[in-house]
Amino acid sequence: MILPGHLRFLLRKKRCKGFVLVATVMLMLLLSLLCVGLLSLATSQIRIADSSLLNSEARAQCLLALDVAIGDLQTTLGADQRVSAYSGILAFKENPDIEESGNAAHATTSFNPHILGVWRSWDTFLTAKSTSTDLKISDTYDAGRSKLFLRWLISSANESQLQELEGISDLGMRQPGRVLLLGQNTLGKSCPQQQYIYADLIQTPVRGQNKGYFAWWIGGENQKAKINLENEDSRKRGMDESFDTLDTTDILAIQRMTWNTPRPEPGGIEGLKDLPSETGARSRIISIETLPLVTMNHTGDHNYYFDITTSSVSLPVNVRKGGLKHDLNLLLTKKDLSSTEFERTDTADCPIFSDESVQKGTEPDMPIGSWQSMHAWYHLWPGAIEQNESSGDRTAGLIGAMDKAYTRLGGSVLANSGQTNSSYDNKTGFEKGDPKAGYARTPVMLAFYQTFGLTVEVNKENKEDENETTYDCGLSFAPMFLWWNPYNIPMRIRGDQLYSHSIPYKTTWMQLLGLRDEATGKYSWGSKEFIQRYDIYGLGGDWGNYFRKSMTDRSGDIVFAPGEIIFFSHAKARSNDQYSNPGANPWVEGYNPQAVAGYRVRIYSNKKKSEIDSGKYYIALRLGKNADGCSSSNLPYGSETDSRWMTPDSYEAISVLNGYGSMGPYDSSNGGVGKYLMSPQRFTLGWYDPNSPTDTVFCDPKQNNSIFTCNGTQSNREIPFFVAAVGATAKTGGHTDTRIYPDKDYRCKSWQHSSPAFWGSMSIRPDDQRRQYHPFQLSTLPAGTGLSMCPIEAIGRNGTLGITRDGEQVSFASIFELPIHPPFSLAGFSGMKLLPGWWETTPAGSSFTGTYAAAHLRRLQYQSGVSGVGIGNSFADPAIPADQVYQFNQSRISTNVPFCSRIFDNYFDHGFLINDALWDRFFCSSISDMPKSISSTTAQKAKDVAREFFKDGKRLPVRRYIKAQTGIRDDDMIQDILSDEGWKYIAQYILIDGGFNINSTSVNAWYALLQGLQNRKLVGRDGDSLAIVERDKKQEEVIFSRFGTSTTTKSLENFGSYDPLKGADFRGKGAYITAWGEVRKLSPEQLRKLAEQIVVQVKKRGPFLNMADFVNRRLDAKNTETSLSGALQAAIDATEINSMFNISVGDVATGDFFKFPEAVTGSIHTAAPGYLIQSDVLSSIGNVLTVRDDTFTIRAYGCVKDKSGRRILAQAWCEATVQRGIEYVDAADNPETATYEENNPKKRTVSDVNFAFGRKFRIVSFRWLDAAEI
Repeated sequence: MILPGHLRFLLRKKRCKGFVLVATVMLMLLLSLLCVGLLSLATSQIRIADSSLLNSEARAQCLLALDVAIGDLQTTLGADQRVSAYSGILAFKENPDIEESGNAAHATTSFNPHILGVWRSWDTFLTAKSTSTDLKISDTYDAGRSKLFLRWLISSANESQLQELEGISDLGMRQPGRVLLLGQNTLGKSCPQQQYIYADLIQTPVRGQNKGYFAWWIGGENQKAKINLENEDSRKRGMDESFDTLDTTDILAIQRMTWNTPRPEPGGIEGLKDLPSETGARSRIISIETLPLVTMNHTGDHNYYFDITTSSVSLPVNVRKGGLKHDLNLLLTKKDLSSTEFERTDTADCPIFSDESVQKGTEPDMPIGSWQSMHAWYHLWPGAIEQNESSGDRTAGLIGAMDKAYTRLGGSVLANSGQTNSSYDNKTGFEKGDPKAGYARTPVMLAFYQTFGLTVEVNKENKEDENETTYDCGLSFAPMFLWWNPYNIPMRIRGDQLYSHSIPYKTTWMQLLGLRDEATGKYSWGSKEFIQRYDIYGLGGDWGNYFRKSMTDRSGDIVFAPGEIIFFSHAKARSNDQYSNPGANPWVEGYNPQAVAGYRVRIYSNKKKSEIDSGKYYIALRLGKNADGCSSSNLPYGSETDSRWMTPDSYEAISVLNGYGSMGPYDSSNGGVGKYLMSPQRFTLGWYDPNSPTDTVFCDPKQNNSIFTCNGTQSNREIPFFVAAVGATAKTGGHTDTRIYPDKDYRCKSWQHSSPAFWGSMSIRPDDQRRQYHPFQLSTLPAGTGLSMCPIEAIGRNGTLGITRDGEQVSFASIFELPIHPPFSLAGFSGMKLLPGWWETTPAGSSFTGTYAAAHLRRLQYQSGVSGVGIGNSFADPAIPADQVYQFNQSRISTNVPFCSRIFDNYFDHGFLINDALWDRFFCSSISDMPKSISSTTAQKAKDVAREFFKDGKRLPVRRYIKAQTGIRDDDMIQDILSDEGWKYIAQYILIDGGFNINSTSVNAWYALLQGLQNRKLVGRDGDSLAIVERDKKQEEVIFSRFGTSTTTKSLENFGSYDPLKGADFRGKGAYITAWGEVRKLSPEQLRKLAEQIVVQVKKRGPFLNMADFVNRRLDAKNTETSLSGALQAAIDATEINSMFNISVGDVATGDFFKFPEAVTGSIHTAAPGYLIQSDVLSSIGNVLTVRDDTFTIRAYGCVKDKSGRRILAQAWCEATVQRGIEYVDAADNPETATYEENNPKKRTVSDVNFAFGRKFRIVSFRWLDAAEI
């Protein structure tokens, strides 16, 4: 639109003034906002930077805490000679009466139970003074072993408190100035808050005005059960596939793994019952925090932090001397010990224990244990020594393959040039002596009886009055024997090889009460005397007889099954023309009631029937009463009896001379065949005191009806009328001495400290305590109704352990082992006898005659203080004081023998000393020569086992051993191991996966360790073959055995209630032939109770200062309860596991012989087969046990506070797993180097640095934590 000019002003814009100002203001506002934003951003960045710096400083403090903790570890636990335990081990120190509460294993303490402490180890033998402290071991027996305590491992503002045992009183407890390191989210909701762990904050300088603090705590992982181990290898890399699964049925595979320790089974721990069991599943548990990934019902209430672990590894170190342990398997695999420090000298075997801290006694050369005997025992298994049936009557090793192995006689004879007589000996070893030398083994004479019977026979020589028949009254003798194979495998003895000189009036010194003057009717003692003499012929060498399988079988084997007891008696009555013919009337298996009269002597001759029936003629029998045994006028051979052959010098009750070999003369043209080979197991049993008024009559007319009669009961000379029996028998569960000491009970712990399975020592005029101690006793049996009633219990060909019906009715009992496979555990040697080795008892070159022979025999018969059970057990001997290992107990045994005159008076605690020598110095790697097949004698060599493990990655029979990562080439390792001294070096290449510290006070950890044995199988004998020991179908019960190869496949528990006096039918031979079995089966409930009692003993005696301190009893005269047995045995006996053996309990006899009478009390069947002993348990878990931790968890904390120290500006937590390694801190010393020389405990062999700091630690895992994880 066009507007006129005068209106155009309407279209003009109105100008607004101030816009620039507004725009400027707006721009300024925008710039202001930008500035404020930038300022805020800068402030924020400054704050972030400050916070990051504080966090960094807090983490730095945390890492500093970790460094300090590792430093404390290095200085306190880096050395080998250290022991570690949690503070809960001090429960008995706080409350000595805690055991009376019945809940000592779970008892709470006023202090925190989870502070790790460090002690010095015991650095010498338990019998010597400490090298570093000059203390005796008994000085350390206070609660907590305070004199050897070093330090608590937790941060503390009070350094002196950490160095005092009593300083534990408030360590770890909640207090001002402390920080929580282990709380609910670590220990579980159900964990008592009193057990939360708080550590002191240690201040350190930081930049500016802030303050830095750190704290730390160290925990021992080896006191827990490692739950992520695998029993099987999913890669199947074993020696062959069958060796990689515990489900195998391969007998050889199971036998090899007998001494393996399967993984712990923590299923009995609350919250861990559903852990997976399939192969490979456990290995996926990389930490406790990952448990929810493998468990179905895992909750946050996991109160098992101190029970289980996933990271523990141990080093095979010698905590006593420092350095690494030596391998017993590689050492004993050697063909001989001649190139080692254990070589025999010309005068003695090398002792297993030797130290000047123990008195030598009257026989300074007597070795305590014998390396030669151990070496020979180790080489018994089939294939270890090339031999077969052609090896002869004596063999160094077992004959046959594993499944059919048996033994003949073993051992050697003394060299005797042209001497007629020699002695069976235990001189063993391969580097010297007889090529058939080996571990000594023979059957054992369990009982010998002379039975007496009356006979009335027509006198066919009477010519005076042919119208009246006259009679002769005679006394018949019938020797009877029980021979016993005490071993776990069959034994074969050739016919006419085992013999005895047992003519009655040579074996049993006694007097007969007979009619001396018929005119006056006067009876007197000594009218007929049974006189012993001093030499082999005077003792009946010319009247001896052989033992045979049957009367006519002179060459057939007498075959003893494992543990079998065989009864031997005459097969026929002896005729007059045989009286001077040795071997004419042998003893055969079984009781022969129609031929019991072995010998006969005429007492009255040519008597009328009326006179006899009037009761005028009778007899009584008594053992020699006066000091000489009889009147001097009736001693045609003087007062000397058997000083050469039986070794005492006075007339005694029973003297029996046995032999192995031939009774014929020495034939030098045939290599000595036919020479006498005398057994050292002979009886010299002086049961009574001839100076005492005690009546020794054991047969009289009133009680025994020993009156001659013509009524027909005594008319058969083949079966005389039984009136009495007297003999020597092993102690039994019943009473067998009924006449001489009728009111005395001499039963003892025969299987613990007075085993009848040894060759036996003599007893001369003993007091009651010596009678009780002796393994055999004089036995007089009551009258019966004729000799057809055998005085000894007979079941077919078998006798019984209990001799009569009052004793144990068992015909089989094995107590020693002859290994068909080398053992891979120290406790696997428990079946080996601990008798002293050989030593020269007479001047070199002396002949085997006179008193020289007596000295040799005394040496062989010695068993004073020798325990009935072997390595891995420690029972107190009542003849030795509680705090000692040696005691001289003077006896009445004659000392007129110039050598070994007082040998029987020397009582050593042999088991204690041998344990002390072995358990800290040695381990068993399971690298050894071993059988390759159960059906042949081929052997797999140690070098092949080593190569397969170190180079091929295959597993060892003891699967807990893993290869150490050393950086050394495999070939170089193998070369080192297989060298002459490889047994010293091998430990540096082996680690123990899941090694377990015996000072653990966690019941759950001990239980998991024991319950893990449910995955172990055992091999037993099933008739004439080997089979798997029967297991529970649920596979929750654990089986234990006394031997590496059991004599049975059944456990005692298979028979329900078990009575040791009745035994059980383990062999399926009928209810009348029973046995003692050595296999036990424990339920989870029993294992739980055992674990609880083990913890009680740990708290009561711990911390254990080395392994020998754990295995052995204490040497404590004040608290004698702990001196009775080792800790594990005490724990076993505190449960009801052996309650079935408590039916017969011994008491202490009167006298002054027992120096530790408490050791006599308790079950007389203690340590019998079937009675669970600690070696039964240690044989399977001993390889993984240690007394210290090598793996540790460190919890560290760091924080920064403001200058007031009240407000936390930043904080951090971390956790590290630290592992002690094989290498020393100073590489100048090789890993195997011991801290001190073995034979010079004061001579240090490592550098100063290594003496102070020991072996290197390294961090194997690390992670930062947040508050929610604490």
